[in-house]
Amino acid sequence: MLETMRKRQKAILMFKILNGLTPPYLSEMFNHSASFHDYGLRSSRTNLVLPKSRTDFYRNSFAFTGAKIWNDLPNSLKEETSLEKFMSKLDHYYEHQQN
Repeated sequence: MLETMRKRQKAILMFKILNGLTPPYLSEMFNHSASFHDYGLRSSRTNLVLPKSRTDFYRNSFAFTGAKIWNDLPNSLKEETSLEKFMSKLDHYYEHQQN
């Protein structure tokens, strides 16, 4: 339950970051995977590059966990444009994940 609440909050922050609703320094932490290769996959437009990590300390950082949580979401959620709709769909998604 607590882990799900944390994932939800990070997913909402990631939505805000990727949709320009936060200061620019936050969006500079993340890169879309499409910028690293020329594949025409739809997921490459919505997924983020996971930063290389050598330590558990970095794997627990927001730069890593935020990108991982975002990449694990279904494309229908990542392609949402409204924060309210995103939050509603996200709640529905996590409800089904727990069952």
